[in-house]
Amino acid sequence: MSEAEALRLLLERLDGSHPQRAYVESERHNREAGVRGESRIESKFKEFFIPEDFEVFWDVGLAIGDWRVQFDGLLLTGRCAVIIESKNISDELYFDEATGEFYRKNAGGRHVFEHPAVQLNKNRYFLEQWFRRNRIALPVEGLVVFTAKQCEFMTKPTLARMCKLYQMPGRLIEILKKYPPVCDAPFREAARRIPQQLVPYRRKPVCEKYFISMDDLKKGIFCAECRLPSVRLVERSWVCGSCGARERDIGARLIDEYFAVVGEELTNRGIREYFGIESQDVVTRMLRKADLSAYGEQKGRFYRKQPK
Repeated sequence: MSEAEALRLLLERLDGSHPQRAYVESERHNREAGVRGESRIESKFKEFFIPEDFEVFWDVGLAIGDWRVQFDGLLLTGRCAVIIESKNISDELYFDEATGEFYRKNAGGRHVFEHPAVQLNKNRYFLEQWFRRNRIALPVEGLVVFTAKQCEFMTKPTLARMCKLYQMPGRLIEILKKYPPVCDAPFREAARRIPQQLVPYRRKPVCEKYFISMDDLKKGIFCAECRLPSVRLVERSWVCGSCGARERDIGARLIDEYFAVVGEELTNRGIREYFGIESQDVVTRMLRKADLSAYGEQKGRFYRKQPK
């Protein structure tokens, strides 16, 4: 489940007067904008072409021990590898090279963000180390792509390669031209090893990330159709008392929501309290069907997702 979807589920259960609500709404907007930006990059990349062989990977997760990094995109060629980072930030953008600050100005004032060069340099260093550990002799470059349709560079960024979306294909070619063609072996080895060593991105449950107690949330099962918390078990089907929608097997949906919103561990009691289910046996059957790792015995038993 994406973080944007997890935030949507959290907002459904969060009272309008909750002190964190406005911030969570802003975070959801940012995550949705980020997803749209990544989609625009993938679409624009279709305009990229070089006569040499190349591979591109999207949403790449790699690890060195406990050090995990996620790349929006990774272009591999016989010349070099290029990390592609997506930034969906609109309005007037300022890069202060003297202070290292990056900020946006709009009608709401000035908003400071982490300088994109900082994250890009961290990711370049990681990939260099990952290549070294895998004995891949391939230079590493990077490009930050601003995907918002309404963004304007008010000062010129110089700490890292950056461009707007429409400039991306040309800027990638400019980067590649700096490097002479090398033996295809490192490129082929990188393209082979990356899919083998992909790791899933570990996302914190949003209640934990935003310091929100489960006690602050509305309880019940929200209908997948009308989004009202009025679903009840009627004989062998889960039925919405508001719109009449039916679901036969609801367990996987509920367990996914609990892990995404509440916590990385769940118990039979926790599921019942969160979703307002009275029957312990009903939840036990849900948990037996789920592909989960169980720990502990009887009343102390809890469940986690299967390790990947």
